[in-house]
Amino acid sequence: MLIEKPLVSTLEEADQLIDRAVKAGKKAMVGFNKRWHHLVNQGRETIEKGLLGPVSVISCVYTTGHTIDALPEWRAQREKGGGSLIENGIHVYDLWHFLLQRNIVEVFATTQSSEYCDDEFCVVTARTSDGVILNAVLSDLLPARHDMTILGRDCALSLFLDRFDGYELTPLGTCAGDIGNRLRNARFFIKGLPNAIRQNYGGGQYNASFKAQWQHFIDCIQRDVKVACTLEDGRQALKVALAAAKSAVAGNFVNVHEAPETIMYVACNHGLINESLL
Repeated sequence: MLIEKPLVSTLEEADQLIDRAVKAGKKAMVGFNKRWHHLVNQGRETIEKGLLGPVSVISCVYTTGHTIDALPEWRAQREKGGGSLIENGIHVYDLWHFLLQRNIVEVFATTQSSEYCDDEFCVVTARTSDGVILNAVLSDLLPARHDMTILGRDCALSLFLDRFDGYELTPLGTCAGDIGNRLRNARFFIKGLPNAIRQNYGGGQYNASFKAQWQHFIDCIQRDVKVACTLEDGRQALKVALAAAKSAVAGNFVNVHEAPETIMYVACNHGLINESLL
């Protein structure tokens, strides 16, 4: 069973789904395709090898560049799982956990809604259990960017997920424009160009992550490979999203352990808070 994200819309439903999957004894996976993006995996390996030093900050921009008339009705409504805080943010919350292998313990969200769309754009700030600061700019209606910068004490790593050569290291004491850094990053371009040309015919980097995800799930079934993105992972990302939605309504930091069971939302897109949920 391969389930798209968000896993479900409430923690109770998530627990029920996990329980049923365990009782069925079948393979179950959540479709966080960005875990299979080759640059995300390079980034995780770089962190694990200690090349960045202790990580202090991760900053992300995840905007999709849609037009309002292209959004399905549900995707414009937070209470239905839409709005960038939930629909787009869920990817980022999972990537934070995936890259660092640490739990997110606290979150704060500021959002701007309109008559057309809940959470038309928003900024989410969070913190891990060991003090790493996390930040994300999210929107369905701003020009498309899928970028991430991971700041370590010794080196910064920038990942531009829409570029095949979007892996850039900047050691402490240098800047991104230094000739040495530019030459080193140029090697990634030269090395990756042949494969990028081949991938371009299949939809480029974004589609490649879906194909890698599907292949992994096929391997899980046919070769009994361990599922790399579990329903528990999906529940953890959902819990962060629910805490972020509560923060956006309440206007303060929210402990992820105190996330509500269901999505808090702004009623009617006119700034009227659903106070019964506070």
